[in-house]
Amino acid sequence: MVMVGCLIAILARSCWHLAVAAVKLPALLCCDAMLSTVAFLTFPLRLLAAVDRERKLDRLVGEMQRQMERLVWENRELEEKLGMALKESRAMEEILDEMEEEHDDAFARITLLETQLKALKLENMRLIEHRGKSMWDKKPPATAVHGGESLPASTSRPSNTRKRKDREDEAEEAAAAQEEEGGGGVATEEDSEMSVQMRRGKAVARRRSLVSVGMAAAVGAVVWAADAPCLPLLAGLLATVGVSMCSVARFFLLREEAAAHAVFPRAARLVAPAVAWFTATAPLSS
Repeated sequence: MVMVGCLIAILARSCWHLAVAAVKLPALLCCDAMLSTVAFLTFPLRLLAAVDRERKLDRLVGEMQRQMERLVWENRELEEKLGMALKESRAMEEILDEMEEEHDDAFARITLLETQLKALKLENMRLIEHRGKSMWDKKPPATAVHGGESLPASTSRPSNTRKRKDREDEAEEAAAAQEEEGGGGVATEEDSEMSVQMRRGKAVARRRSLVSVGMAAAVGAVVWAADAPCLPLLAGLLATVGVSMCSVARFFLLREEAAAHAVFPRAARLVAPAVAWFTATAPLSS
């Protein structure tokens, strides 16, 4: 009985499996058919999507290649600029080294010149003292007056005292210059620059005044020789007189009163006849 029950259970189980397989097979076949039809129908869409993705990928790859090439060129340019900057820095370092050497040489020369100047000042002071001592050691010569009688040399004492005062003043000035050696150089340089500028300004004003005087003389001569008044000539005369007055004003500004006083009478003498002739003939011409 147990054997029969086991056989019946095995047969029932196998029948159940056969039934399930019989039901599953058409379902699986149907599902495969449906999947194959869907895949077949969506194949063109998937193909187009794949082509589009491939194009996009190709475009991205091209852009990346172009960016890579641009970066390579920029890297080369930066390397060239870096090389130029390094060369310029080396040149600047060489120039700075040369300037430092020249600066050191200039300082050495300045110190040498200062020592020489101090030595010369000391030597000058010694020479002045030695000359004063030698002049004081000399005996004053006797002067003969009134029938061969010689007067004492007391008459030369004022000149000796004056020379002694001059020597003392020179020694004091040299000592003051030696004490104020640092600050006096700048003032003397500024005074020399101001004097050079004053000289240049005076020369320019002198040239302008001379040119204006010559032009005024020429125009005045032409106006004086003309038969009738001419407005252009008078305008030229007034212009030359204005230039002359400007030069005279510049002389005043440069504190050169003598030149201004010398130019005023000349300009007046040259302009006065033309102005008088014009005032005399102007009513007749009208």
